[in-house]
Parts: sequence; structure tokens; C-alpha cells
Amino acid sequence: MATYYSLGLPGGPEPIPFVLALYFAAAAGLRRVAMAGAAACVVLTQGVVVLLGERIVWSEVAAVAGALAVVVLLGELTRVRRARVREKAAYEERSRIARELHDSVTHHLAVISVQANAALLGRDIRPEVALTAIKEASKTASRELREALGALRDPECAPRIGALVANVRAAGVDVRLNDNRNGDLDADLDDDVPEVGWAGYRIVQEALTNAVRHAPGAEVDVRVERREGKVAIAVDSGHGLRGMRKRAESAGGTCVAGPSEDGFAVRVELPR
Repeated sequence: MATYYSLGLPGGPEPIPFVLALYFAAAAGLRRVAMAGAAACVVLTQGVVVLLGERIVWSEVAAVAGALAVVVLLGELTRVRRARVREKAAYEERSRIARELHDSVTHHLAVISVQANAALLGRDIRPEVALTAIKEASKTASRELREALGALRDPECAPRIGALVANVRAAGVDVRLNDNRNGDLDADLDDDVPEVGWAGYRIVQEALTNAVRHAPGAEVDVRVERREGKVAIAVDSGHGLRGMRKRAESAGGTCVAGPSEDGFAVRVELPR
């Protein structure tokens, strides 16, 4: 710019590239570089004015310096806004993983606890059956922990409610699964939006966990119905938790839990 003006050329759009460079430097976190560039611009342009034998107009100097300062400030504000967006995304991801870990670990520990107590007390269960159920619950918990810690969402690893119910049933809980499309053990949400499928899976998992923990011996009925634009999930004789409602709302759905004719019911509707 100093060279441009020293040649006596008329003013025009020549400051635009320099202004953009200042803005992007500040937005990229190079605040000192941007400030040094702005200061150098003011000094050099006024040096050209002196070399041309003209008088320095301090009001113009202040206007140019102020304009460049505003550009640097805008770049800095952009950097701060981007940083906050990244921090928010990281916080939400940490919260999601924490919920996944909590739901998975709590569920499998509850199953392991029930089986261990049954084996110790000898309540109508052979030790080898209890140990097998404990082994399967431990194996599944380890796999889900790896997925959650790695924030994995492998398309081939679908959230299968049928497999979840089968594991709980193997632990000695009387669970029935009814699905209006696939039948008993094939109920899954793998063709739905991933977030919705996993939200539904975790809600059923948490309801079954609470049924195992708070209603031992109770019959649990899990129903999955696919309606137009919705997936309806009902778990009867489970116990509702605030985490279920929050998880359903995060997926754009609703979760209602409360007393039913046969005990306690959790009903969920999720968008498809």
C-alpha cells in the first residue's frame, strides 16, 4: 500500500486485500501478527505522506488506525466464537459419552449383581448358568465401553433391542419383546436415524436395568412399534428415570413414565 501511494496513484480498492489479511490473521489466532501489521500500515502510509512533502492529518491517521483496529477486533471475535463452538461441541460429546458409559455399565453391573446373588443364595439357579450370564454381561459391557470411549458409531453395529432383551432374559428376568415388524428377537432400529436408534436402545436398556434392580421377579413387556414418522417404544413394569426423558428429548422425541395397570410403564416416541 505504501508503494502504491508513493507512486501517486488514486485511491481505490487497494486496501481490501490488506484488510482481509488482517481479519483472517486475527481469526486464525495470529493476533500479534495482525496488530503488528495494522501498526506497520499506519506508520508506512504516513511515512509516504512525509516523503511526498505533504502534511500529516492526524484525524485521518486516527480514522485509519481505528478502522484497522476494528478489523482486528472482528477477527478476534470470530476466533473466540469458533473456540466456544468447539468447546460446546466437545462438552456435548463428553456428556454423550458419559451417558453412554453410565447406561451401559449400570445395566450390565445390575445383571451381574443379580446373577451373583442368585448363585450365592442358591435361588433356583445352577452356578454354571449364573456364571455364564455373568460372563456374557461382562463381555458385552467391555465391548460397549470400547465403543463409547472411542465414540464409535459403526453402521454395521446396529442397536439391537432383541439382543439386549435376550441377554436380560438369559440372566433370569422374564422379558417379552413384541415388535410390529420383525418379530421377537430381530427387533432393531438399524434403519432409523443413528441418534434415534441409539437413544431408543439406551432407553430400553435403562428401563430393563431398573426393572432388574427395583422389581426383581416382575414380568417385563417391551414393545416396539414403527408408525408413520415415529418409533413408539413401551416398557411395562420398568422404572422411569430422568435420564430416559433427557435422552428421548435430545433425539427430538418424548418419554412418559409412570404407574400402569400392571405396575410401572415407560413409553417413548422418537422421530424417524
